[in-house]
Amino acid sequence: MIQLIDSVAGDGSAYQKNSSNQAGIDGVMGTYATYPISNNEEENGNCWIGRPLIVEEGGTTYYIKELARSEGYELSVNGKTNLITNGQNNFEGEFKAADVTIGPITLDLTNNGNYFDITAQNVEHDITLQGNDFPAGAAFSISTIEKVPEKITVPVYSIIKKPVIATTGAFVFRDGQKVLADIGDTVSFASGQTYTVNAVSAKTDKTIGAKPLNYHTLGTPTVTDLHSGGSAAAFQSLYNTELENLGYKEPGTDAPWIRVKLSGTTDTERITAITTAILNYDLQYFNALRITDMEQSGGSLYAIMQYEWQLYGDSRDNSVYVPDKDRLYMKKDSGNGYFVYARYDDVVSNPAVISFQMKNGFLERATLKDQEVSGLNVTYPEQLPEMYTLVNTDKRLHIGCMQLGGATNR
Repeated sequence: MIQLIDSVAGDGSAYQKNSSNQAGIDGVMGTYATYPISNNEEENGNCWIGRPLIVEEGGTTYYIKELARSEGYELSVNGKTNLITNGQNNFEGEFKAADVTIGPITLDLTNNGNYFDITAQNVEHDITLQGNDFPAGAAFSISTIEKVPEKITVPVYSIIKKPVIATTGAFVFRDGQKVLADIGDTVSFASGQTYTVNAVSAKTDKTIGAKPLNYHTLGTPTVTDLHSGGSAAAFQSLYNTELENLGYKEPGTDAPWIRVKLSGTTDTERITAITTAILNYDLQYFNALRITDMEQSGGSLYAIMQYEWQLYGDSRDNSVYVPDKDRLYMKKDSGNGYFVYARYDDVVSNPAVISFQMKNGFLERATLKDQEVSGLNVTYPEQLPEMYTLVNTDKRLHIGCMQLGGATNR
């Protein structure tokens, strides 16, 4: 149990303050070492400064923090004018910067002095102001302290839509694509607006690309006698076996065909007629070839031969080039359930060929006008024409920017 007597009665003019040495000091009055304190607050600025810790009668537990000598001094004097001395943020951690503004100094005739305003923002700790070159005896005092709530600036955002003015004549895009239209058409947009078209671009021909891949030929059968015994069916089967042995594939049922008139009755005569037809129609440059029918008509026997180029099963199979004749074949839909190969002679000078590139005597690539077969009314196995009537596909018209009529809401 701790018993600590703070002070004892004095002589009426002051208290006798007990020192920390409770056992007394030689030569000092009293059982315990004491010294007179008439007014703690007047002496120290606060009545508790210099007084011992308050100890309860039943004992009190204190946690003692060891301080350096300079720290003890600062803690004893700093903030002595505060309601709570040594309070929050007093010499704790690093010094903190504050946004402090000092207003102009104004003469105060009433109080025979000068006054000025000090404004500090976002401050939660004591502020020490230091002045230089003031006259001797100058004193400072605080007249009023006012705490003003912090003003917070809240940004306000708004969406501003500005029209984008495009270059006259530029194309109008809808969903990332140019818009096909004629003058007078009504065009709708996802925003719900509709426009009347009053100007379009110049007409341009649609084009297609060609990149032939038939770099090698498969040739023709060299056999001279198939030993068919005069049977048309046996001849067809045996000759197709020869084509298969050369590497020719089976053409599709929608492939084009030729009719070959078979002269004579022997295998040799029939083989010669077919070989001549293959070379005349450039069929050795295709990689799928078969006799699909043997037809007796008008007293003559005809071999119906279907052919095509098939490698990838897509648009890369659409072109075949014959280098020794400078002839390009392009795959076209006939509109009758089968396709045909339109022939373009003299690629170098053909008006349907817009551009081309040759490499080692072979057509590497070409750009052609996109043309359709017109007026073809032939059914299998009637004779197909050697040349087809080709017409350009519809030319494209695109809306020009800033050339739309007045907008209307749907």
